[in-house]
Amino acid sequence: MQAVPEWEAAMGWNNLLPVITAAVLAGTVSSCVMPPAHFVSNAGASQDKFMQDRYACLKETQQPTSAAFVGGDTGSARSVVEPSCGAFNACLAARGYSQSQTGPLTVPREAVISCHH
Repeated sequence: MQAVPEWEAAMGWNNLLPVITAAVLAGTVSSCVMPPAHFVSNAGASQDKFMQDRYACLKETQQPTSAAFVGGDTGSARSVVEPSCGAFNACLAARGYSQSQTGPLTVPREAVISCHH
C-alpha cells in the first residue's frame, strides 16, 4: 500500500480540485482583460486620423517571419506576415504619436495587432 502525504490526507483531492480550478480560471480571465492602449499626438490628431496613420504604419512595416521545430519524427512550421514592433513604433513616433496612460487616442480591442521583436 502506498503512503499518502500528510497534507493530501488532511485536504483531500476532492477539496483541493475546486481551489486549483478557481486559480486557473482567475488567471485565464485576468490575462484576457487588457486595458486599451492610449496614445497622444503632438499635432492634436483626431481618432480617425490616428487610426489611418496606424493602418499606414502597419502596412509599411509588415514583413514575413517564419519559425520551424523538428523533434524526432515530428515537426511543425509557422509562417506569418506581421510588423516588426520596433519599426511599427518608430513609424508612429515619426508621425508624431507617443504612448500614454491617459492619452485621448485609443486602440479598440478588435484592432490590436501582434508584432515580432
